[in-house]
Amino acid sequence: MHVLLVQLGRKIVREQSVNDPGKCQFLNEPVDIDEVLSDDKSDSRCVIGMDLKEDEDITWTSERAFERLSNLQFLRIKSCGVNPQSMNYISRKLRALVWLSSQMTCFPSSFSQSSSSN
Repeated sequence: MHVLLVQLGRKIVREQSVNDPGKCQFLNEPVDIDEVLSDDKSDSRCVIGMDLKEDEDITWTSERAFERLSNLQFLRIKSCGVNPQSMNYISRKLRALVWLSSQMTCFPSSFSQSSSSN
């Protein structure tokens, strides 16, 4: 039953904006994530979460791939293709980061971990 609920939720999220994935709040399809991270002109302020599973690689992203994702709060990457230098441009609203395949030994000096006072 749990798997069916997850699939239904993903289908609903995907149907929010079939032609423009940057207008969805949550991205979990590799093709949508790849499009949002590779399109330099995409308005992606609506995106608050990304979940890229294992064996779902995307095209190698640029260093500024996350620059337009100013509201990103949740990021889980379990595959390849995301440029580690893109952490220089990660949202300050980021609250959860899971990046299992990262080759980074430390975060860039410009990466700022902000704390919540709630």
